[in-house]
Amino acid sequence: MKTTLLSFFAFLVLAAPLAQASDQVGVYGKIAKVQITPAAGNVPATIKIWGTFAMAMGLQGTQGFYTQPTYGYLYYRAETDPQKALEQWEKIKGAAGTDQCVGFGQRNSDNGTLRQGHWPIVAIDEYPLNNTVKVAAKEDRECAKFSGPVLPQ
Repeated sequence: MKTTLLSFFAFLVLAAPLAQASDQVGVYGKIAKVQITPAAGNVPATIKIWGTFAMAMGLQGTQGFYTQPTYGYLYYRAETDPQKALEQWEKIKGAAGTDQCVGFGQRNSDNGTLRQGHWPIVAIDEYPLNNTVKVAAKEDRECAKFSGPVLPQ
C-alpha cells in the first residue's frame, strides 16, 4: 500500500509539468487575411491578422480556458526579435484562408488586443514571441471550436 501511494504521488509530481506544458498557447485562431508591413528606418515591422480568435484567459494554472471564438483583428509590432517574429508571421500568413488554425503567443504573456469593427488604434501591441507557431488541423482539440468559414459575427 505504501509503495502504491508513493508511486501515485511520484506520478503526480512528474506529470504536473507535462500538463502545464501542453497548454502554453496564448491565442488560437482561424485566419482570414494577413497584412505584413516591413520595417522602415526606426519603425518596426507590423502585422495585422484578421480572423476568428480564442484568447487565453488567465495565467498558468488556469490552463484550458479560452474566450469564445470571436471575429476581429490583432495588430502587432516586432521589436524584441524582428527576424523570429517575421518567420512566425509567415507561418501565420500561410494558414490564411485554409481549414487550418494556428496557435501562437504564450498563455502567461500579454497576447494583445482583439479589435472588432473600426476600433481606433491607440497603440500597436508587441508581438508575443513563442518558441514556434502551432499550425493545426480542424480536428485539433482547440481548433475544433472553429467550425465553418471565418466570417464577422
